[in-house]
Amino acid sequence: MMQQRPGNRAHIVCVQCHARKVKCDLQDRPDSCCANCRRSNQQCVRRHGVRARRKPPHAIGTTHVPHSPSPTVDAAYQDLGIPHAPQYLSRAKEAILRATQAAELPRPALLAALIDDYFNNVFSATPVVDPQDVAGPNASVLLLQAVCLSGSLVRQDRDGPTASFIFYEKVKTLLYLNYETDVIVNLKAMCLLSCWSSVPTNVVTLDGPWQWLGSAIRLALQIGLHRRSTYEGHPQASCLRRIFWFLANAERMMVACWGRLGSLRVECCDVQALTADDFPHKAIYATTFTRVIPVIEIVGRIAEMTIQKQVVSGEQTLHFIDRLCEWIHDLPDEVRLFDRDETRQPFNRHISELHIYYFVAIILTQMVGKQARQYWKPPLISVIAASALARIYEEIFYREQTQYLPSIHGFLSLVAAIPLIYFKSDSAQAEAERAEELEMIISVINSMKYKFGGCRLVYTKIQGLKQEVKAQAMALVDGAATAAESFDELDFAAIDGGDASAAFNTFFSVMDTLGMDMTAEDMGNGEAFNSIFNLEMG
Repeated sequence: MMQQRPGNRAHIVCVQCHARKVKCDLQDRPDSCCANCRRSNQQCVRRHGVRARRKPPHAIGTTHVPHSPSPTVDAAYQDLGIPHAPQYLSRAKEAILRATQAAELPRPALLAALIDDYFNNVFSATPVVDPQDVAGPNASVLLLQAVCLSGSLVRQDRDGPTASFIFYEKVKTLLYLNYETDVIVNLKAMCLLSCWSSVPTNVVTLDGPWQWLGSAIRLALQIGLHRRSTYEGHPQASCLRRIFWFLANAERMMVACWGRLGSLRVECCDVQALTADDFPHKAIYATTFTRVIPVIEIVGRIAEMTIQKQVVSGEQTLHFIDRLCEWIHDLPDEVRLFDRDETRQPFNRHISELHIYYFVAIILTQMVGKQARQYWKPPLISVIAASALARIYEEIFYREQTQYLPSIHGFLSLVAAIPLIYFKSDSAQAEAERAEELEMIISVINSMKYKFGGCRLVYTKIQGLKQEVKAQAMALVDGAATAAESFDELDFAAIDGGDASAAFNTFFSVMDTLGMDMTAEDMGNGEAFNSIFNLEMG
């Protein structure tokens, strides 16, 4: 006998409750907003089933769907003397939601898996969401879609970029429709959007990390995250501090990568320093995230000085070196590559990534304030740092953990590759070692390029630079040239539509500055040189 449909099943439900498989009382609500949506302060949109979407032959326009307008939109219209947003806007939004399925969440099992992927593999670099934000039936649909986007980026599936693009479009649609009324939830979603771009970063577009990061920074400033008083007594104070410092780190790295002017002036803010206590769990990544901030600050300062074409003295360069020496000296034992007995610590990706930033900063200190020179010799300190980076990336690669690296590693890998590309030695063994290290970095980029547009651009650029250097060497051997071409002639600007040359400036160095055959003491600051590479320092 066929089972009868339960008599108490609701005939009218909203999109959010249907997606979460929870009971909805929309049909009993005269204000067209169910209790669940009202409790979570979300827009309540009536769901239309397949039958409800069918139109009679004579129907031309869309069917009117009652819903609860966004409070923020309503408030804006009330300021103009209009009690509610025009009804046609509500109908248009509902039509867009139905057409895009932006509020439709993945199946529960996949949703749970993607949330786990975020907290297990993405949170360490992008700690902007707390576990309770995406728990329970009233979790924000917008934030869930954004977390799904982040989780999809670290999956091994080669179809992952397709899923990532779908989630990206859903999050973008919900943001444009003012679907979520909680501004902090919107801010968290924007932070997550800033971590991915499907197109190369030299494409001028309204999508992409630079645009979303800028929007997130401006929203954060509206909220007041640049003022210490905002955090006092706030229930999400720790999470908001993590968001602020995530935005600061991200913009500094993008400024270094693309040579664009930043908008967040951290020196003008009075936000409390981030500590491990601001993280929900006492994990290694809590320490590595807080410890990387000073290194990224140095990278950002170098980028700003380069963009502004400042004349940098040797004392200023040594100041950066001294700060890096102090940083490595004060590093806690639990996040060192080597312990106090000079024994290699067990592999930990978070610790490895922390030191990647450190060695990249070393290379960048050799670029600040330099001008193009005739001689094409990377400073010895840059070559050593690049070799260290190659070995760290090798450990990550062979453990198949490159899938967990965020997109900024495209830039970090390029910085590591350039000294190795231009390094030349009379020793065949040294040449072979540098070539092997360069190929390892290329392998890492190759494994990431299918999901990050910027990494595809970096991969192409590295291959092009290799060919240029090879052609240049042949020309010198044939006597067709007597000097290396200048930095500008190498067209580094092509990496990002004309402004990325500021991020790299030059790896030229004359022999009387940092000779390849000089000892550390000959360089004029032997103690600093030794310290900066002494990872086992006590």
